[in-house]
Amino acid sequence: MLASVRNRVSFNWGIGRDTAYTFTYRARPQLEREFDLGGTSLIPLANAEFFWQHPPEMWTQFQPLGGIQYGLQAFAEGQAVELNFSVISMKDDWKKTFAFEPQARIRVSPR
Repeated sequence: MLASVRNRVSFNWGIGRDTAYTFTYRARPQLEREFDLGGTSLIPLANAEFFWQHPPEMWTQFQPLGGIQYGLQAFAEGQAVELNFSVISMKDDWKKTFAFEPQARIRVSPR
């Protein structure tokens, strides 16, 4: 079992908007576990990303994600097929909005 936390900070300056400056902090704790399938691997994962923004100085978004990575050695070592599903919740003008995002991608990374 692997537990990790990714933190990101962004500073954004805009021109000609009501808010010329915004600051965003993002934290994403994640759990994953690798299963060896005899030459390839299967990795189920789950994470949740939290967004804090200034202005309005509050938590503005929450994005849970669940997925699975399957090791694929078809062309080169380190390839993986990743399937995941996430739900995004946003708070904009005091209205709650939910968006569903199914995703699929092929990732190549050196081991």
